Amino acid sequence: MCDRLRLFNFTQRDDPVAYLWVLRAMNVLRAVHQLQVHPDDVANALKELATEHDEVPSAADLNLRGMLDNLSSDDEQVLYRVEDPLRCGNLAAYRNRQSVYQFTEIGYRVYRAVEEVIGSRVQDANLSRLVFADILTDFKALAAANREGDRDEMYRKLARLDSVLEDMTQRAARFYLTLNDVARTTDVSPETFLRYKHALLAHMSEFTAELERYAPRLAEAVYEVEDTGVETLLERAAAVDERPMMRPSARLEDWRRRWIGLRQWFLADGPVETKAAHLQGATRTAISGVIALLRQVTESRRGGVSRTTQLRHLAAWAAAAPDEQAANALVSAAFDLRSVRHLSGAHDDDDQISPRTTWWDAPGVEVSISLFRHGKRPAPGGPQPVRTRPGAHARLREQQLADRAADREAAKDLLDHGPHDRVLNEAETRAVLKLLTRALQVANGRRGPAALRNRQQRRPDAAPGPERARQPAADRDRHAAPARLRPGDRAPWCDAPTPNGEVLMPTHRVAASVETADLGSYQQAARLMLLHGVVTESYPRAKALALVLQWADDLAKDFRDLFGYSLQTSARHARLLRRLDAFDAGQAFLTVKSKRPFDRRRLAYLCLILACLHRSRIEINLADLVKLLTPSANAIEHLGFDATAPGHKDAVVDVMDWLVDRGALRISDGSMEDWARDHDRGDALFDIDHDTCAALFRPNKPLQHLVSATGLLDTPTAGTGRDPRRRFAAQRARRLLIEYPVVYFSDTDAETATALRQPTLAEDIARLTGLPVERRAEGIMLVDTTGHFTDKRFPGRGGAVNRTAGLILAKIADLREDPDRASNLHYLLPTAPEEEHADLLSRIDMALPQAGTLEALAHDPHADAGEHAAEAEADPDAPEHEGQTGLPFVEDGTLEQMITELYEEFGPSSFTNKWQADPGGLLTEAVALLADLRLVHIVPGGILVRPAAGRYRNITAVLPRPAHDGQFALDFPTEESSR
Repeated sequence: MCDRLRLFNFTQRDDPVAYLWVLRAMNVLRAVHQLQVHPDDVANALKELATEHDEVPSAADLNLRGMLDNLSSDDEQVLYRVEDPLRCGNLAAYRNRQSVYQFTEIGYRVYRAVEEVIGSRVQDANLSRLVFADILTDFKALAAANREGDRDEMYRKLARLDSVLEDMTQRAARFYLTLNDVARTTDVSPETFLRYKHALLAHMSEFTAELERYAPRLAEAVYEVEDTGVETLLERAAAVDERPMMRPSARLEDWRRRWIGLRQWFLADGPVETKAAHLQGATRTAISGVIALLRQVTESRRGGVSRTTQLRHLAAWAAAAPDEQAANALVSAAFDLRSVRHLSGAHDDDDQISPRTTWWDAPGVEVSISLFRHGKRPAPGGPQPVRTRPGAHARLREQQLADRAADREAAKDLLDHGPHDRVLNEAETRAVLKLLTRALQVANGRRGPAALRNRQQRRPDAAPGPERARQPAADRDRHAAPARLRPGDRAPWCDAPTPNGEVLMPTHRVAASVETADLGSYQQAARLMLLHGVVTESYPRAKALALVLQWADDLAKDFRDLFGYSLQTSARHARLLRRLDAFDAGQAFLTVKSKRPFDRRRLAYLCLILACLHRSRIEINLADLVKLLTPSANAIEHLGFDATAPGHKDAVVDVMDWLVDRGALRISDGSMEDWARDHDRGDALFDIDHDTCAALFRPNKPLQHLVSATGLLDTPTAGTGRDPRRRFAAQRARRLLIEYPVVYFSDTDAETATALRQPTLAEDIARLTGLPVERRAEGIMLVDTTGHFTDKRFPGRGGAVNRTAGLILAKIADLREDPDRASNLHYLLPTAPEEEHADLLSRIDMALPQAGTLEALAHDPHADAGEHAAEAEADPDAPEHEGQTGLPFVEDGTLEQMITELYEEFGPSSFTNKWQADPGGLLTEAVALLADLRLVHIVPGGILVRPAAGRYRNITAVLPRPAHDGQFALDFPTEESSR
């Protein structure tokens, strides 16, 4: 009771009238749906009120900010003070931004109570409902009264309309204030929002529907009133007005102002929209906000967690990980952001190589000298010009004339004698093949219907009806369609003919509705989504999002059918949600500039910064962001943030660069480098794209519900039969092929290996991506012929590590193919993939924060896996699973000898300044790259050479001869290298 009475304290201050006029000014702004106002807005409103009321105090004589602060103090709380939510655009404006003020719901009730006491009117108590039908009836009655000259009725209808629309404004403004209070207090008390959610949505939906239905009819009614004479109407209303203290001219001006206000509700003057349209737009926006808020609150209550708490939980988990690989594998799985990795170098005639051939028995791929040594793909170039060689001109012209004469003679012989029952010469065969090619082009749809119609109009032999019948029989026979296109015939690669005899092309399961001419564009969009996982307006490049959105429906269907993925798109981003089969130690978040993997500090900062941005408005400066980050980071053991500590500010800058690169943030002013050099003077201002921030972090399960990271993996469906399991195995096989550089049959289970061997799998992936699939006896791989469908290119553009890895493979190939040295190689069994994955999973799980896990809602994936394993039926048709085979073991000493030979052969300067004095470090990086590409397997004491390494043994053919001076040996001319 005392707290409520304290709200009226402003009436007991030294100048209560001034406070009342300040609140009246805020009420004027509230009437035009300006909920949050600056002191300058209040001053301008006071100036407008002063033109109508002499007693309005001058804004210059008032301390408006102090008065507004008093009204928003804890003692009164008539107003609510917040920081300005509008975008500043620059640091100076951001630092000098002012607080904005708005009515609290109870404060607005206090103001209205004071106003109703001071300026109460009798007629206001009679109109309390917002009924559009009554407004329409009153407008029509007003028009009729004006035509009939009934002054009393006109006065009553005008007063009623003015009061009803004023009540509409008051109710709408009160509703928006209440909605704003509910949204503001949802984080503290979600029960308040959930208690009123149905009433809010129902009220807004019904209000919008009614307003949309009546707005055109109300506009027509206003026009009807105006047709009866507005000036006559206002003069009659002013004459009946019984306010004796006002002069007739003042009463007329007052009614003219009221009519303008009524008219602006339903009729627009110029480009300014009507008040009804403005109110309808504001209501629709409020509906969207309520639905979004409802989804957020509902998800939070259902899961017991929120997006912010999940990110903080993940930050603590990543910071406590025992190594960088485990941390990156965890965060990439939790974010559901992973890249694909594929090898380059394709055979020109891979179809001629049997899938049963091993990689070492099959020919090695040819590696371009310029690609391997310079990191540039060779261009075929155009033919040499011959314009300066008249002899060549003459020979070409003679050959062209001879070919044309032979073609004409062959065509004449075919017309005279036909192609049947005789042996065709070379020219006649060439002419027949040309005709067949053109017929095939027509059948394949390469020419549209319009082209066929035009050709039929030009050719009398193709004319239908009598004209066709009047042609000579010989001509009809000569111009008959080729046998392959006649009704009733069927080529082995075609579907059955249609009833009218047309032959249709075979249908495809992938990109079924994509035209052949558009297939390249579709495949590029598919590669973009599979490689990046998220595509925004600026990432990975401009216009990429437009390309993906063009094929969104087809991509969503194919991703769902082939992989079980889900593609979600909006006007500002596209997001691919994957199904995770296993954690990948090779996945990593990379810095934008140096392309180095994030360490645990950067991964934790990324999670905490996203959590801070989730609680921010549309923009934030780096200094304020760090203030929010510091307590969260300090709450995590062994993490923290200290601007004076080495590496802490660099980690923040790398994370911000990563977010800016993906379009989640945009720098509008300042510089992060200036802040990193001096955080007291430098600063940067960012615009926040909350939709993109939400798209980046998409865990498939609430993280606080997990007792093990296994819960993030795809769980097999319980109780599935043989056919569904085969379908799931086929999807799993496609996911392996599309995500990993090489898939070895021995590394998978029997069902997945069977699916990988199916020809349809290779056909579907090749049509989806436009890339060839290479099948060998040991496994299968998708070959990246573009050089862009991978996060690590090999062989291709890269520094010394990439080229050294290729040279190491060449040395290993020499060792394996040398009969004397190959006999000394030992063959060892690699560690089973299940054991390696279990080791990685145990390292991730040992860092799981116990404090943030909700035991009551915890999900135990091990129990589910046991149930599914017990319910799964054995497939009697599945082949026996292939066991691991021995792989050549190359000792560390042999690898060190190889790198030493390379340094002696090419000179240290050929391996860049970074590595010329560190051959051991270069060897370690090169071997790690080969392991990530699944070409070797690192074991204690050396490496095991995996089968796919054999396809790159031809790199030895492009090794240049040693330089005499040992300088830049890898840059020898092509002629010198090829001798």
